[in-house]
Amino acid sequence: MILIINQILKMPKKNLIKKNEKKIIFLTSQPLTKWNYDRFGIKILKKKFKIEYWNISGFQNKRFKNENNIKTMYSNLMYVKINSYKDFFKNIFRQKELFYYLDISSRISIKNVIIRKFFNLKKGKQFYISIGNIIEDSFKFKLKNKSLKFKFKNFNIIYYFIFRYRKIINRLIKDKFILSFVGGKIEKIFNQTEKVFSHSLDYNIFLNLKNQRGNKKENYIAFIDQNLALNRDKRLLRHENYVDKENYNKDLAIFLKNIEKYFKKKVVFLVHPRTKKGEKYLKNFKNLEFGKTAKLIRDSSFVITHDSTAINFGVLFRKPILLANMDSWKHTFKEKNLFLTAKILGLKVVNIKNKKFDNYQNIKINNKLYDKFIKNYIKFKGPDINSWEIVSKKLLELN
Repeated sequence: MILIINQILKMPKKNLIKKNEKKIIFLTSQPLTKWNYDRFGIKILKKKFKIEYWNISGFQNKRFKNENNIKTMYSNLMYVKINSYKDFFKNIFRQKELFYYLDISSRISIKNVIIRKFFNLKKGKQFYISIGNIIEDSFKFKLKNKSLKFKFKNFNIIYYFIFRYRKIINRLIKDKFILSFVGGKIEKIFNQTEKVFSHSLDYNIFLNLKNQRGNKKENYIAFIDQNLALNRDKRLLRHENYVDKENYNKDLAIFLKNIEKYFKKKVVFLVHPRTKKGEKYLKNFKNLEFGKTAKLIRDSSFVITHDSTAINFGVLFRKPILLANMDSWKHTFKEKNLFLTAKILGLKVVNIKNKKFDNYQNIKINNKLYDKFIKNYIKFKGPDINSWEIVSKKLLELN
């Protein structure tokens, strides 16, 4: 590693940031798709900042090294692929002026800690923004009755200690936020920092859609796809996937057909935003819709989902929601989280093997529980403007 650093230090300095020009670096585990470009407010931020988008998924997991480099898709933006320590040091030593950074990578590991330590050494200032809170039972439950080998393989022991002992870890590595843009009331920011009330990223989409005229003529059920059998985040994190890959898509297709027959409404299949057109599993389903999840939830009769974070749209648009369970989740943290979600929102849970739905005929919403969920998980306080506008304004006020 020392030889690599010495080689990089001798390299000519390129692409240096102009003096006094502010920069934001996104540290992510995802390629720069249009969905991420819009979701992370890059169009808003690049008006005032120079933006760099660092994809470290290949560094975290070797199987993601071949993800397409699409750096030429967007102007005034540098897309950086970090697949090795050499890639990282090459790019970190380019940084000559103060910059802000946001770590929104999926995995917490020793490599993330190393990256952030070097960011801090190179005058990087970390801030936090609410991406989206999830309903999740205690981490202790996830590790219950699991062998030590399982914990190392599937959860990464570094992640375990950071999760359980975050206060101590933060003090040891002195990893502090300069600002925290919080959404829900449940968010706990362990670093001593100034809190700015904002909201989760889904609320930005809600703001864009809530005043638009919906299509009242449509009468359909929205199913939120999570691409569970091929879930990218599960593969990246090396977490156990509790989906029966052989039968899940087949069982789900039958379940959705039975739902259509019983409720006499078509089911619109809202394809997961990171799923590519042409994926084999999509052949099992009809009425496929890409890139319109929030809008189609807004105009639907009711929503069916597993534990997707897109449940936020169902709550924000006041839609009845039916939670779908499966046999392979029995006695797992996935099932426990699903029933916890049902309790918090006052929802019903149905198994995808069900063929009769008499108990689910009158699906209603509990406005008090929905309101409480919004305050706890999506938006507690703050102005009703795009959260990236709030971020841009506050960062520009800093020296």
